Amino acid sequence: MSAPLPPSSDFLLSKTDAELLFLTQNPTFYQPGLVLAARQELLRRGVTLPTADVPPLPAGPTEVDEFDEAPSRRWLMPGLLLALLGLAAVLYWWPTGNKNWKNKRGPVPRRALVAVQTHVLPSFDSLTTAQLGQMPARLPATERLDTTAQRKFLLLARRFWDAENQSAYLYQEAQAARIDSTFPGQVDLTLDKWKRLTSALVYNHKLQPTMSEQVALMHSAALVRRQALTVMKNMYLYGQPPLDQSMLYLNDSVTVMRQTLLGVPTAQRIRPREELLKRIIAEDARKSLPRA
Repeated sequence: MSAPLPPSSDFLLSKTDAELLFLTQNPTFYQPGLVLAARQELLRRGVTLPTADVPPLPAGPTEVDEFDEAPSRRWLMPGLLLALLGLAAVLYWWPTGNKNWKNKRGPVPRRALVAVQTHVLPSFDSLTTAQLGQMPARLPATERLDTTAQRKFLLLARRFWDAENQSAYLYQEAQAARIDSTFPGQVDLTLDKWKRLTSALVYNHKLQPTMSEQVALMHSAALVRRQALTVMKNMYLYGQPPLDQSMLYLNDSVTVMRQTLLGVPTAQRIRPREELLKRIIAEDARKSLPRA
């Protein structure tokens, strides 16, 4: 059985052997695909081709290229160039208004580029690591033997200090009036950190008694910080000072909790209200001094 013919072989079937031989002997006048198909048709018919005309057989079935019946388009490039030249001439002579017009308010000043300062939240990794290193010493020796509970306790403590250090930083920036339009977004990021802690505290981690007491203190501080940050953010968005007397009291309460968790002796603890009162008295005394 003869090999299947390519899809475009109807044209070749109507040709005689002599016509096909003419195609193969004059390959420069025809497309290579047509010449190749003519040779294959002659071989299929059993016609012996001269040695110079026998091509290497293709690895698989091939298709004859379609005839290129598209007309020559060499005129496109000159025509395109002429069109571009005409368009350039029209644009050059197109009226652009009165060139003698002047602004009644004087020349328009150039707008200078203004650098906008932004505040990026710093990293507190080194501070958090130092704080975590102080917490095991606050645990009784018997509780430290429960390594599983201690590991869970320190994981919760890391989440607490990650959020607390960032919250304390935002409070200090607001107190020093160094916040800008990035403040609400920074508050949202900090609230997400607090959520990581509070969402984990709903589970029973089977901690030792002292560990549970400290975690409960962390939870109380988290609730206070979340309330304060939310109020500060809303106050800022409404164009009001983010800190008022209630925010100061809330920050003071968290400051006491921080020192308790770190085991700061009572005599050495910072009492924010007392420190603030001292600063107010010192400032009033400075203002009352006669000017030189």
